[in-house]
Amino acid sequence: MKDGVLVGSGPVGHLYTERGDYQDFQILVEARINNDGNSGIYFRTQPKPGFPPGYEAQINSTHRDQAKTGSLHPAFRTGLPADQAAKIVVKEMLVGPGEWFTQEVIAKGNHITIKVNGKITVDFTDEQNSYTQGHLALQQHHDGSIVEFRRIEVKELAPVD
Repeated sequence: MKDGVLVGSGPVGHLYTERGDYQDFQILVEARINNDGNSGIYFRTQPKPGFPPGYEAQINSTHRDQAKTGSLHPAFRTGLPADQAAKIVVKEMLVGPGEWFTQEVIAKGNHITIKVNGKITVDFTDEQNSYTQGHLALQQHHDGSIVEFRRIEVKELAPVD
């Protein structure tokens, strides 16, 4: 923490919520990432070294990973058909490095919505219902990456029938 801002830097790591039973929720963060930085908001995940299983709302302006800020990172499911991957991967840079932005994730059942600065970037239904509950986590991706969070809000939603 520096001047009220949560800062992630160094090798890959995740800051997990104590609770691991989040199912349906809305999370809103105000964040920024440096040039060549990579980060994300993991949800419905389980603590594990490296890159844990779960969904990830990507934070990336200029890193070589083609999934930019606003993407639902496709690593949650290998073999995702190209037409479905196209619905969840944002390839254009929506926010520049060093620029504060808001990212919101709404997870209700198997329906996931991601918004960047209020604009919907992902509206996806995971027919395989890959992850149904777990921790929330903020990711630090690699040495040289610096991610900052100055606002984090979590609201639980009523479960889907």
